[in-house]
Amino acid sequence: MQVFKLLGKSMVAGLNWEPLPIEIEAGTKKYIQKLAEEQDFNLYTLIKGVETQTGFASSHEKLSGKYSIASILFQVFSGSEHSRDIAAILEIHPDSYLYYGQKDGLILYDGDLAGSRQDALDRLNSHIALYGPFEVLYAPESLEIENSTHATFETILGDSFFSLRRLVGLSQARVRPCFLDKKRRNTYIVIGILAVILLAASSRGFVIYQANEAAARLQLEQERISKAMEENAPKPIYQTLPTSYEMVSACLSLINEHDLIFPNWNLVAIECSQSGMVASLTKSDEGRYEDLISKYPDSIVNLAANTATIKISQIVTANYVGKITLPSMSDVYLNTDKAISYGIEMKYKPAASSVNLPGQDLIPKKVAELDWIIDKTPFTPDRVIDLMDNSGLRISKITKIFGANGSSWSLEGTQYAQQ
Repeated sequence: MQVFKLLGKSMVAGLNWEPLPIEIEAGTKKYIQKLAEEQDFNLYTLIKGVETQTGFASSHEKLSGKYSIASILFQVFSGSEHSRDIAAILEIHPDSYLYYGQKDGLILYDGDLAGSRQDALDRLNSHIALYGPFEVLYAPESLEIENSTHATFETILGDSFFSLRRLVGLSQARVRPCFLDKKRRNTYIVIGILAVILLAASSRGFVIYQANEAAARLQLEQERISKAMEENAPKPIYQTLPTSYEMVSACLSLINEHDLIFPNWNLVAIECSQSGMVASLTKSDEGRYEDLISKYPDSIVNLAANTATIKISQIVTANYVGKITLPSMSDVYLNTDKAISYGIEMKYKPAASSVNLPGQDLIPKKVAELDWIIDKTPFTPDRVIDLMDNSGLRISKITKIFGANGSSWSLEGTQYAQQ
């Protein structure tokens, strides 16, 4: 929890947010108190809109009456011109930043954070990893985050408290105690007990029925939210890439389907990737460009070097059914030993970082990524894969190299494994 001044008012950041089921609208206060008791919260704020949400906090500080900055931002972003998927990192002061995140029009459970610059970046990156990228991302220009819109509190809320009051219902954004003070609470408890005793004989069965119905509806709502989060989670990168068998099969089919032999032209190399095939050729003095151009009119010719390049486009797609279970690192070690025993030298190196946001490399990774290469082996790619394939092996490039003493093959890719 952090309290800070904004436009002359005390703001609170760091609440935990939860959507409230539609069915409990009539008993919102009791439901909030029930959740607060279960999770040991003593403060809350409520947002009523198309979908009702409540933000909880637990603090011994006197926060009651202060304003929830996440509630205010939510109301500002609720205009029809805004997306329902929004993240924002805003500078509170040079050493402190606010992170705000909402998906599908709801503030994420931990989408309300005040902390250091790195804290805000880490929370953003963890949400991107869990829920996918945000349609709109606001951030200070100094953070240099790709595809973000430069913003500050002033540009979003306006430059005065009058603008803030006009834009949002400030009374709705106040933080309030979940429970009455002890003296008043005890009075109401006594009155409540007497009322329960008087009504118990006639209404006990109905009360139990209502409680069971509410519990069942709550469980269904929680299951719905969990299922939606699971369905919207981004696929792991290895599940978006073709398997090693798919890559090898596509490459060998392309090579077999296209005649690349021309009189007085020499094949130098054929390279296959996920986007298709590229063949490199050199021409002897007797070679004719017409022979090549008549068959492959889009060939790229270098007259000065007497070389030509033929490109054949064909996208190799991934076709998966169900979830992929990656091998362990121990399995990878054994697989490498097996390759060596057959005379296949497989060299590894750490995979290049795919991070494009500051701080993203600090997110703990459960999957190891190792770039690998097999250079100039006499084994054909299908034979190599028969010996080495596993659920986490991916091929990015297959090259057939032609020489005076015959041809050889090179393969490159990435090994994914459980850490």
